[in-house]
Amino acid sequence: MAVLVVGGGIGDRVLKEAGAIMSYVAGAKVTLWSAAVGGTQYLDVSSLSGGVFEGGTFFSGPDGSIPPVQVA
Repeated sequence: MAVLVVGGGIGDRVLKEAGAIMSYVAGAKVTLWSAAVGGTQYLDVSSLSGGVFEGGTFFSGPDGSIPPVQVA
């Protein structure tokens, strides 16, 4: 089984738009999908240290950053 690492990059952040202003979203609920439209949610998601995220859902950091996670 292949393992994909997602997140952890300098541009991996959750953003929201308010008019012409973009801002980071702290503590945003993050789910990963196999496609932008019509995909299936990845449920086997864990931290790099092996901690499992129940239901494949995790949260962005205080600065909107998406932590690196493993998807099996």
